[in-house]
Amino acid sequence: MILCICTINLNNSAGVERTAASLKSVMSNPQIGCVFIDGLSKDNSLEIARKYWPVEQILAERDDGIYEAMNKALRYSAKYYLWLNSGDELADVDAEALLTLLSKGHDCIQFSVEEVSPDTSTSLWSASAKFSKTSIPSFHHAGLIVASDVIRRLSGYDQTYRMCADFKLACQISNMNGINYHSVPTVLSRFYRDGISSKNSLIYENFRVLWETKRSLLIPYFYHWFRMRYPVRMLMKNTLGNL
Repeated sequence: MILCICTINLNNSAGVERTAASLKSVMSNPQIGCVFIDGLSKDNSLEIARKYWPVEQILAERDDGIYEAMNKALRYSAKYYLWLNSGDELADVDAEALLTLLSKGHDCIQFSVEEVSPDTSTSLWSASAKFSKTSIPSFHHAGLIVASDVIRRLSGYDQTYRMCADFKLACQISNMNGINYHSVPTVLSRFYRDGISSKNSLIYENFRVLWETKRSLLIPYFYHWFRMRYPVRMLMKNTLGNL
């Protein structure tokens, strides 16, 4: 297959239905394979999945976290991979136009993503114009299509991370020599925010990713991050107010 769309799931039967419905338009294309990877859900997720995914493209077994499950997708042979996890949706995509784009030999392609908040409000995440060694990549895994040889060279997602292995993968890709990156402003998917991420854990894991992959950019990155979240005026007000 040319493109493997991988859906990871655990106990999210409603999400399975939503994702499956969005994939119907591409499931019939012989060059696009859709695989469903389940961590042995205790709800009726697998029962629903069997109505949509071919049985040979369903893998149900226990895992040690989302990134181990995402790496299991690499058991299926394809030239490119896209992870569209349970609950997220593929936007209205012209399958033939997408396959034509993939035939151009890019190492990775970043599309824009529509993010949906728990209150159903939406925002647009726009594809980054470039990936480079001298910058921190802005990326979204629900819109990132990666070539098989690239992700296998990096041994997939780092399973020692709980939430930021996709950020680390993007940083590793941007560090590779001669990477053929392409950005597309078109929305490829809708990503539903589930609110499970801990802010403290995210800060720690983001710091760890940058320490391991972009150490020279670490101080400028966190200086910018701090300024964005704690404007100088607020910082001065809080400081002077405590005198």
